[in-house]
Amino acid sequence: MRIPVGMPLDRTALMAPINNLRQSKKVRAMVRRAVDEGGRIVTGGGRPQAFPRGYFHAPTVIDDLRPDMEIATEEVFGPVIGALPFGDEDEAVALANATPMSSRTLSGRGMSATPTGSRPGCGPERSGSVPARPST
Repeated sequence: MRIPVGMPLDRTALMAPINNLRQSKKVRAMVRRAVDEGGRIVTGGGRPQAFPRGYFHAPTVIDDLRPDMEIATEEVFGPVIGALPFGDEDEAVALANATPMSSRTLSGRGMSATPTGSRPGCGPERSGSVPARPST
């Protein structure tokens, strides 16, 4: 799925630019450090070609992360998500709870390949709201 990026008043855009230059630089630096530490950009990673000016950052997915990496333990406050591999739901909950963000998180998301697979892991994590649904 492509996430349409555009100006804030563009009704077709689902993602607008980052709020300010300082935050834009911080997001780019965090993505760069993740790659330097072994992360792999699956999609995005920088400025969308359609927006050569402004604080735009393409929706970004980073894979091959480790639990000790900054991008896995700190809030990015930008259009970036990291993927941490895990063996089972207990390990996924332990990983989620081990980050400094776990006590500050207001919401989370549980996903599974099966309709019942996302249910057992929902509950013991320290998060305000966790909708659980099978991935599609």
